[in-house]
Amino acid sequence: MKKTIGLLILVTSISCSQTGQQNNSDSQTISNEIKCENSVPFGDINICLPEIDGMTECYSSPTVKERADKLSTEDNLILGVYLNNSTFKQVDKLDEITFDEYIQIYAGKKLKGVKMEQDNLNEIAKSMGGTYFKDNWSIIKDKVKEKLDSMSIGRPILIHSYAIKNNVRTFVMMTKILAGDYEKVQIVIMNLIIIKERYISLAFYKGYDGEESIKNAKSKNDYIVLQFLDENK
Repeated sequence: MKKTIGLLILVTSISCSQTGQQNNSDSQTISNEIKCENSVPFGDINICLPEIDGMTECYSSPTVKERADKLSTEDNLILGVYLNNSTFKQVDKLDEITFDEYIQIYAGKKLKGVKMEQDNLNEIAKSMGGTYFKDNWSIIKDKVKEKLDSMSIGRPILIHSYAIKNNVRTFVMMTKILAGDYEKVQIVIMNLIIIKERYISLAFYKGYDGEESIKNAKSKNDYIVLQFLDENK
């Protein structure tokens, strides 16, 4: 029985296809060009994936891509995955090792070219913090179970929400993971972000190890989000 802790799952998939303004120009060239060592296209813009101390962006790795895609939802487009450096050194054994710190950056496929405003973010955040998990978690959990039937994922518990910037809403959650006879509690920090008038999600995952680990995870998450914003002005 494999007891991999890092699931590389997306805890939430928010569809906003009816929100915002659609840019229908297929011929429009990619705007807002950024000078960045690692950037990915998302519709008519580029998203910069910044260098993060102690972590490596590695979605281009076949092993990482296969695992991340398997456990993603069909509506989402993964833009980047970061593993901490110690995990990345063992990336070829990803299904055989335990790891608990990683980042996923993703967006809804239907939101390419859709302009989002502050009111849209407020609407999404309200849904996320209110009834979203109640209405949708059973569907998400079933999808994960289909793709990784040896794992059991507990319902996320929202423990805190806040905003470090006007264009960011952050939700701190905890969830329980069972793999065979192994049990793990994981911190999941979901950041809903508007950059370049587009809606992007950044999720930070960290293993729970007491109250101090939540504080540390929040501090690291906030630093990463601010860095992400700074690189995508």
